[in-house]
Amino acid sequence: MRDLRTKSKPLMIAFAVLLAALLAQRVVRGMFRTGHAHGAQGPHVVDGDTIVLASGQKIRYVGIDTPENGEPLFEEARAANDELLSAGKIHAKECEARPHDEHRRTLATVFAGGKDVSLELLRRGLGRVFEDGECLTGKTLDDYFDAAIGAYERRLGVWRGAPARPASPDEAARLAGQSAFVCGAVTSYYEGKFWSHMNFGADWRTDFTVSVPNASKDSLARAGFAFGPQSVGKKVLAFGHVFEHDGPKITARSPKQIRFVDSCEITL
Repeated sequence: MRDLRTKSKPLMIAFAVLLAALLAQRVVRGMFRTGHAHGAQGPHVVDGDTIVLASGQKIRYVGIDTPENGEPLFEEARAANDELLSAGKIHAKECEARPHDEHRRTLATVFAGGKDVSLELLRRGLGRVFEDGECLTGKTLDDYFDAAIGAYERRLGVWRGAPARPASPDEAARLAGQSAFVCGAVTSYYEGKFWSHMNFGADWRTDFTVSVPNASKDSLARAGFAFGPQSVGKKVLAFGHVFEHDGPKITARSPKQIRFVDSCEITL
């Protein structure tokens, strides 16, 4: 008996580790397996990009920012989120690089009936792409921007009344905090260790800049955007969230966000 117990101990430890892992996974995903469609209690929909499980765990959708309470289209975004969640079995794919945000919400991509809920909301114009370089990458990033630009072109949701022409680099400062198209001629280029920058004015500390992580340059090149010193003098159309950092800036990680154009006198 002593030998048998000795030999079985590693197996018991392995089983305990496996059981603990499965139980930990249920904390994030177990409540999603039933979903609305099966008649069980579904998640509480807080707004367009946040839900709360029956366990009390909050899930913040990756890659989208929908209207806040009190803002236009808040109720529409929340109702659409609830509708999409009722489409079928629900599951969540947690962000491995950053599982939680500063509010201790779980960061995850949520699927219902096989469809990415955030992607569907973006297609309806009920949110803007939230540019998270850790959780939103690759084809998903491209798909999200493709959906947002498609909604912009159709003037859906948050894009109703959006400008038909891109802003100039000089106008970019007034767009801080918004997602917008900006078009202009590149005046200078600088490549750092992790980031490269195209500047659109005489002073990079105050003028409009498009910054690209060096890790994204290959994907941009494959899409036909030769990002480098050869960009100087060319006209560039960029789309993204405008923020202030040494002047107004857009960060471009996806080839869907940026392209060379012959003229900035274009209709969006």
